[in-house]
Amino acid sequence: MAYGSFASKTYAACAALAGYEGFYRSLFRQPGKRILDGARVLDAGCGHCPLSFALDDVLRERGELASIHAFDRSPQMLGLAERRAKEKGIALYGADALDLRAARAYPDGGPHPFGDGEFDLVMSAGMLEYVPDTERAARELLRVLRPGGTLLLVTIKDDPVGKAASKAWGFRLLETGRLADAFGMRLEEIVVPSRNLYLRSLKRALVGRK
Repeated sequence: MAYGSFASKTYAACAALAGYEGFYRSLFRQPGKRILDGARVLDAGCGHCPLSFALDDVLRERGELASIHAFDRSPQMLGLAERRAKEKGIALYGADALDLRAARAYPDGGPHPFGDGEFDLVMSAGMLEYVPDTERAARELLRVLRPGGTLLLVTIKDDPVGKAASKAWGFRLLETGRLADAFGMRLEEIVVPSRNLYLRSLKRALVGRK
């Protein structure tokens, strides 16, 4: 989805009010779901980076770090994330999920194609619902994920709450089975131990291994 400046700021404000970062921190704090210290991470369709920021916060709580790279096709969204991303050492890129070889560093625009098997973790929240070709995007995300690497998808549930959100924001709902087929892997749904009842009812977290 292409966001203009006003739409980007409105979405980011709504996400902040809804508590996205706190919800994602609860996801990353779960025992047994640790991200390896020093891992190379790609946040696909990062928007204003709540997923990346939450991961960085939890890793720092543990005295650990990761090399986090985040891309979005919207320069307006990247602009909203730029200051905090710089403070946290998160690298931003302008890119389309359908062709990560055409990625460019943000904001200078220098070419930065993502290579095969470059990342230990590929994660994405709320992007695939907007991508016109789910299977092609899945192939590209898998290309940059190393063998044995982890895939984390946060998507909208296909239920009445999700359907209402899809009408309001204009995105498609994706069934778990379709995502599993697109990525060619078993996807496990994990429960996020968050007190945020709204996001718990709206979002699901799916994890798979390449």
